[in-house]
Amino acid sequence: MNETRSAETAAHARLEHPIRSYLSLTSSPRLVGYILAAAFNGAALFSYIAASPDLLIRTYGIAPAHFGWVFGTNGIGIVIASQVNGRLLRHRPLDEILARASVAALAAALLLATAAVTGVGGPFSVLPLLFAVLASYSFIQGNAIAGALGVDPRRAGSISALAGGMALTAGAVAAWAVGALHDGTPLPMALVILACLIASALALHGLALKPRPIAGTAQG
Repeated sequence: MNETRSAETAAHARLEHPIRSYLSLTSSPRLVGYILAAAFNGAALFSYIAASPDLLIRTYGIAPAHFGWVFGTNGIGIVIASQVNGRLLRHRPLDEILARASVAALAAALLLATAAVTGVGGPFSVLPLLFAVLASYSFIQGNAIAGALGVDPRRAGSISALAGGMALTAGAVAAWAVGALHDGTPLPMALVILACLIASALALHGLALKPRPIAGTAQG
């Protein structure tokens, strides 16, 4: 297969030290916002993965033989949402989809936390809300990474490495928190997911999508 990297990008990569590349990337609030938004949104998914066996089998009494069906249903939701996202990108700007998906995910997470705290509806409220929360992964993760790559295309490799490292770190911390707070109810998972999506929304709206002054604008 032919190399898709431009000659300019290849030359830039050869001449720049990796540490200098990462320092330059982390000095861009917009890029950091995209990466953190993706990382914390992914951490919400890790929270569910860490909690789901105990939650579904022990708390909700789903037979181990049927666990895969319930777990897979949320996977189907992620796949369907990914297809919807692809179609939306044909008609809507990436940042607009990100902004709306972030708000929708946060609203679903708030409802999930409320259901977990009150116990109203049991699995019949928690599981559908989980489906909605996890579907947000398809609207936020890929779009946020694409947004980050668009900030500095010459450093695409470094951006991918930084995003991957942040995602795995955030996911590991979230999964640990779910285990540390485990009490046999969906509450720890719901609260960790809510915290992750609050952090994701703050990073997205406070850094990545924050309006910036146009260069050359007179200061009054």
